[in-house]
Amino acid sequence: MSWCRMRHHDPLVSLASPPTDNDRGLTSTMELLFPLLILALLVPTFLGVRRQKKEMQKVTALQDSLRIGDRVMTTAGLHATVAALADDTVALEIAPGVVTTWSRLVIRERVETATPQDPDLLRKDDDANPPEGRPTEY
Repeated sequence: MSWCRMRHHDPLVSLASPPTDNDRGLTSTMELLFPLLILALLVPTFLGVRRQKKEMQKVTALQDSLRIGDRVMTTAGLHATVAALADDTVALEIAPGVVTTWSRLVIRERVETATPQDPDLLRKDDDANPPEGRPTEY
């Protein structure tokens, strides 16, 4: 076997050969795309972490500002009134006379008490007089 044939079939020799113009173009393109790829992966991660930290600060500020009588919603979706506060726990009144103890960490948000602007919004006879044209039972 001649030396030329061996040079083309031996991987170590072909790696040591100088790059051609076509190889240089591919290398320069890869050198440009690699940092952009890394940037495209890191920026969303960084922004997500920042957003999560801001949300955590809001929740922490809310939990520190709780007062007795506040209407709150837990992470489980339970709506209740704060009955008592301790360092790590909060007593929530979920029904008149029913008080349960929860970790402060489960308080997700403060719920505003619904106050109707129009007194006709909450009529006691709404169920007795259904709108016309609609069935009363399904």
